Amino acid sequence: MTPPELLAGPDDTILVEFSQFVLQEAPAQRTAQAIGVPSEGRRSLGGPGGIVFLSQASDHYPSVRIEVWSSRPEAGAARWDATEELTTNLTDDVRLRSRTMEISDKILPLPRPGDYAAIVHVNDDPQTDQLEEGSFAHTAERWLVQLWPIASSATGQR
Repeated sequence: MTPPELLAGPDDTILVEFSQFVLQEAPAQRTAQAIGVPSEGRRSLGGPGGIVFLSQASDHYPSVRIEVWSSRPEAGAARWDATEELTTNLTDDVRLRSRTMEISDKILPLPRPGDYAAIVHVNDDPQTDQLEEGSFAHTAERWLVQLWPIASSATGQR
C-alpha cells in the first residue's frame, strides 16, 4: 500500500462573516453556501460544491490550512479542540471564500473531480468571545482541513 502523499497544503486566512466561511469550487458552478449551516454541535458540513465552516465568532480572520492528500493522512500529534469527518463532492479545484465579500487567491488543485473525504480540525481562540461585531481582527483561531479522494458516491457528514 502506498503511503499518503501531501499534494498541496498552503496556509491562508479568510474573513469569517456571520460566524461562517466556506471551501468552494473555483469557478463556482455550485455554491457551497447552498449546503446549509452545520447542525447543533458541529463545526463543519460538507456537500455538493464544498464545505461550510462554523467559527466561534464573526468578523475576524482565523488561520486556515487546506491540505489535499493522495489518500487518508495519518493522524498527527497535534491537539485540537474539535475534530470532525465529513464528505463532499467537488468537480473543480477549490479555494476559501467568505460568506459575501472575500475570495482567496490561493486555488488548490485537486487530483480529480469526484467524492472527497475530509477531516476538519479546529483550535479555538479563547479571545474570540470578546470580539465585537466588525472587529476584523486576526485571531488565534486555527483550522486544518485535510481532503483526499474517495471511491464512494455518498456525500454529507458522517
